[in-house]
Amino acid sequence: MASFQWPDGYHSAALLTFDIDGVVGFEGSAVGSLANRPSVRSLAEYEPAIAIPRILRWLEEEQLPATFFVPGRMAELYPETIRAIAEQGYEIGHHGHFHVKPDRVSDDEERAEIELALPVLERVSGQKMIGSRVPGWAPSAKTLSLLAEHGILYDSSLMGDDGPYRTPEGLLEIPCTWWMDDWEQWGYLPFAGWEYPMNDPRQVMSLWTAHFEGSHDVGGAFVLTLHPWISGRPGFLRVIAETVKAWRRLYPDVWWASCRDVYNHAVSTKQ
Repeated sequence: MASFQWPDGYHSAALLTFDIDGVVGFEGSAVGSLANRPSVRSLAEYEPAIAIPRILRWLEEEQLPATFFVPGRMAELYPETIRAIAEQGYEIGHHGHFHVKPDRVSDDEERAEIELALPVLERVSGQKMIGSRVPGWAPSAKTLSLLAEHGILYDSSLMGDDGPYRTPEGLLEIPCTWWMDDWEQWGYLPFAGWEYPMNDPRQVMSLWTAHFEGSHDVGGAFVLTLHPWISGRPGFLRVIAETVKAWRRLYPDVWWASCRDVYNHAVSTKQ
């Protein structure tokens, strides 16, 4: 059983998290330059233009909290989009600057990724950055120490427990897993190594429901990781919305929270 204690009346928690990678993620750690790839670029540009507004409408209609992890460069390229997310009350979290995976770069480059992004994200969102998700869930051995050094208080990149736990660096870890990520299910790109399966959305909902129910059984945190360029497509978002609605109806003792909510609860209860 997970040892984290949730607010009174709740047995487990569920978190909707969105990684806004867009063109920056494609170029930073996926397929490289999109300068001569207009089709793939259009896929990335669909995210801020169409997918994010659609997701925000859904979240507002259902009164659902969420956390959006954003590369600093995306905030520079699309400040109005990121500002709109923050102004609607959703948390913005750190997600590198150029979406470079820390385990592939030098210590100085990793530090620069953190330091470039933080002031941009805070200026655009109007929020103090307290949380981070490492691009590609690929931290180096020094990543968490560097994040703590720069004032980050929680991370969501590791997979070492069913619920939140403290890392040796003192950060609250809000664990994620590959199985609850839409990229592995639908993130197809026409390049070697990125040809993920085009799975049936309703079969994916069955997979995620099994993990949701299992997390609830052990009092854990179900952390769903979605990328708007994928899950903001109408067919995917429709089945996600239907499934979340069913989960909320069937499991009223699940606390739906943002990552910041979980961190604040941990601090208030000295966990």
